[in-house]
Amino acid sequence: MPGNKSVEKVLAELQRHQEKGQESLARLKEELTALPEAVKQNDEAAFWRYAVEQDWQTLQHAPDSIRSEPGLVLEAVQRSSGQALAYAAEALRSEPAFLRQALNSSAGQALHYASEEARQDTMLRSQARRLQQLRYGQAVASPRGKGGRAAARTTH
Repeated sequence: MPGNKSVEKVLAELQRHQEKGQESLARLKEELTALPEAVKQNDEAAFWRYAVEQDWQTLQHAPDSIRSEPGLVLEAVQRSSGQALAYAAEALRSEPAFLRQALNSSAGQALHYASEEARQDTMLRSQARRLQQLRYGQAVASPRGKGGRAAARTTH
């Protein structure tokens, strides 16, 4: 019967949706387990880490001790295309080694949010420019055009 195949298809589709819903619910329960544990233990640092992991913008409200954690801040920088660096502790916003990692994880965009001194650093600016060019698929600046000849420069 043609009607039985349609019913079977609908039932199979409903079964798939139910399974996906159950999988999503299980993942959600697993993710939310960390927050109640932090609250139960009255662990403020664990609470803030969890909050920042869920939403990088929470970093702006976090205590200095959390805004000073390089690993946590670096993850937030990566998820925010560099913007989270604006909320990092000043020490991280000025630390060249940390900033090189932040630039790599944000395709150079983190430099916009680094300390004033770091934004003037020639090496960091060069790295950011190179990463931005790679991100946007641009060739590294070269004096030669596509035809192999030096590009013409005009002055006004």
